[in-house]
Amino acid sequence: MSAVAIASVTSLATASPSLELVIDLAKTKAYRSRFVDWSSVEREARAREETEGEKAAIRFVVSALADKHTFYVPPAPSTPKSLQEKSDPPEVAVVLPPVGGVPVLQINGWFEGDLPEAARAVRSRLDEVLRGKPCGLILDFSANHGGNMWPMLMGLSPLLSEGKLGAFHQANGSRDDISKVNGAIALKGVAVFSDSLPIQTYAGEIPFIAISIGAHSGSSGELTPLMFLGQKNVKFFGGKTAGLTSANQVHSLPNGGTLILTTSIVEDRNGQEYPDGLYPDFTTEQPFKDASEWISGKCSE
Repeated sequence: MSAVAIASVTSLATASPSLELVIDLAKTKAYRSRFVDWSSVEREARAREETEGEKAAIRFVVSALADKHTFYVPPAPSTPKSLQEKSDPPEVAVVLPPVGGVPVLQINGWFEGDLPEAARAVRSRLDEVLRGKPCGLILDFSANHGGNMWPMLMGLSPLLSEGKLGAFHQANGSRDDISKVNGAIALKGVAVFSDSLPIQTYAGEIPFIAISIGAHSGSSGELTPLMFLGQKNVKFFGGKTAGLTSANQVHSLPNGGTLILTTSIVEDRNGQEYPDGLYPDFTTEQPFKDASEWISGKCSE
């Protein structure tokens, strides 16, 4: 990391509570904390707060981590309720029209709400497309910007093989395994809200799975497909993903803002990391068509 200017000792005034908290969180929890010269960054951040304000100082600390998945959201300006625009987020799972006779299930980003309810919604749509016992299906993550991956994984668990699927690789070198155990998705061996969702609703043979990805697949929109990597009946179609294959923690700050902090890198089942994003097996601008043809070909063998 390039050296940063060190402010003079006379400018080391006490930082605001929010800046102090951001510095502490970044030092103690950030995945890339070990690569930062914190004595220099702290001095410069406090100096910037005096001359440029709190927001500039916090963003300087975030930039020092050189991590494109960590970011600061300043407090939102007060907006009269009458002027606030409300739009309903897309459903977490949507059944799209079949392509070449192959069913298509679109998985969208999911950020807030009832986790078990979202998982049940994904499972319900999956059951719908598998009802006809197809030889294969297309999972579309091409417009999935991320959010919480657990409803996606738990809803899609019937398609995943048993055993280790991936892991959160922490800054201290430890790994928290993500796995499928007796049909349920588990973190460190503990099932994720399995009591609120049927364990395995699809009893047939797992079909061929084509996963559509692209530049708009980010964060959990990459991490969920990443759990399918290395599974023998899976191929990826489309383009390279955004490269946000890490896990974040959300921290509320005293000023009303929010720090979204990267705390681990996510690996696939074989321990491989993808810091630049996922690459498809087949690069194409028509992923549904090509995926359908691949599935049709495999099913006719």
